[in-house]
Amino acid sequence: MHADSYFTIGKTHEVCEDYARAGVIPNGRVYGIVADGCSSSPDTDFGARFLTMEALSQISWNTPQFSPQWLVETTRSQVLPPLAMECLDATLLIAYEMEGVVHVAVTGDGVVAGLKRDGSLVIWDIDYEGRPGYISYLLDRSRWDRYVELGWANRVVTRIENGQMEMAETTIEAVTREDLAWCIGLDVAEYQAIFLMSDGVHSFQKQPPGQGMEPIPMPEVVAQITGIKNAAGSFLRRRCNAFEKRFCLKNHWHHDDDLGVAAIWTGDVCSQQE
Repeated sequence: MHADSYFTIGKTHEVCEDYARAGVIPNGRVYGIVADGCSSSPDTDFGARFLTMEALSQISWNTPQFSPQWLVETTRSQVLPPLAMECLDATLLIAYEMEGVVHVAVTGDGVVAGLKRDGSLVIWDIDYEGRPGYISYLLDRSRWDRYVELGWANRVVTRIENGQMEMAETTIEAVTREDLAWCIGLDVAEYQAIFLMSDGVHSFQKQPPGQGMEPIPMPEVVAQITGIKNAAGSFLRRRCNAFEKRFCLKNHWHHDDDLGVAAIWTGDVCSQQE
């Protein structure tokens, strides 16, 4: 079992505000983390990396349980001027393996994909209609209250499998509740790989020469990214490089938003040429 990560800047961005990290911590636990900084907030490229490292510290415990509230308390005194607390306006996707289960926690928006051992793909799209609930809102009660008053604290999770879609909506009401994070446990006996992706997978478009712009459905993008042919070593970086530098160029695809991806491979190593 091993993990890999990849992140890249979007076509319309000057600074990449996505960050991804994956690997094995000293106790042998495999993990993947993706953070996506809000483009309209200051210095979120820093915030995305900061939150990633704080989350990594938390899941390094012997008995980890991801807690947005705990993360808030550990960061409250560490972000100092000249940086504003808004630099932590970033979504955070975390996955780690423990006792045969890959535990996934998502605060904010993003996409989780599970590649089953029978080759089928399950996708969970976590969305707030473009207004994700950031962990940083818990640092300032007035920001959280404003977020709730405007009716934005509604999380919609869409599950996609074999072309079938199921939607579930949750309203997050209390600042101290742990349901700010959407969580799921995926059994490694059923899944050979788990992928975390920033919402940049929704920003892909294609424009063949002489034709208009056409959006690419998110499941098509996810299917390309998860199409691992060789799971040895830096398997995700190889796959994403091949996807971006060959497939996208050939098919006139591009992504406007930054893209961050992390993956945990639980299955046997494949040997096909990437």
